[in-house]
Amino acid sequence: MTKKEPSEENGVKYDQDPVLKPMISLVPLRAMWEAAKVMSFGAKKYNEYNWLGGIKYSRLIDAAFRHLIQFTLGEDIDPESGQNHLSHCICCLSMLLEMTMDRPDLDNRYDSFRTLPWVIDKERMDAKKEEEGK
Repeated sequence: MTKKEPSEENGVKYDQDPVLKPMISLVPLRAMWEAAKVMSFGAKKYNEYNWLGGIKYSRLIDAAFRHLIQFTLGEDIDPESGQNHLSHCICCLSMLLEMTMDRPDLDNRYDSFRTLPWVIDKERMDAKKEEEGK
């Protein structure tokens, strides 16, 4: 990185590492604002920061899917909170992401997905291709 001399037009600020200093300004502010409204509703319903006590992954996944399904079916606004279903999804997924980083003990995802036919068929096809390549 070439250092620049500070001037009246161009001050120097070393904040270009996207991992250590991500560009928060790229996060859509209206979406963040709408998510904050949902979190405020949740704070009144459950208590502020209630979710920090921990929520099993499946409960957050289920809630996010329910809101996404309602939105997909044409219902934009959650009747209980009066907020957009997509805002609820953002909140559920944000809390889920936090849980994955801080609470792996709450990971109760169904892990027998490999028995699903589509996964087995894909694995068989991959194995067959590998055998044919030998």
